[in-house]
Amino acid sequence: MKAAADLDGNADFATVRHSGGPSLPQEITGGRTVSIALTVSTGGADCVWMPELVRAKDGEVKTTEFRIGGRDFHTVATDGLPRPAWKQDLHTRQWSVTVFHESILR
Repeated sequence: MKAAADLDGNADFATVRHSGGPSLPQEITGGRTVSIALTVSTGGADCVWMPELVRAKDGEVKTTEFRIGGRDFHTVATDGLPRPAWKQDLHTRQWSVTVFHESILR
């Protein structure tokens, strides 16, 4: 399942939108699991955030916060920022600026 969130809103939260695969909400029974590939973006914000999963069972609602190593996620906008890349000449050992290829981020 794929989902996306945009952090550029004016709220203290970002709404996650379904972007592919089975839709939400889902009923998970019999030991099944669900995997959500979450893509988060921002065009102009510097955000510290963490995803929450809200689930319900027998009328009881619970929230689980996800952190890696106990730390929140940090997303920084890169629109309009320079993307320098460096390469080293293996014969002279000298470094020089080169083109940054966005494809390495995918």
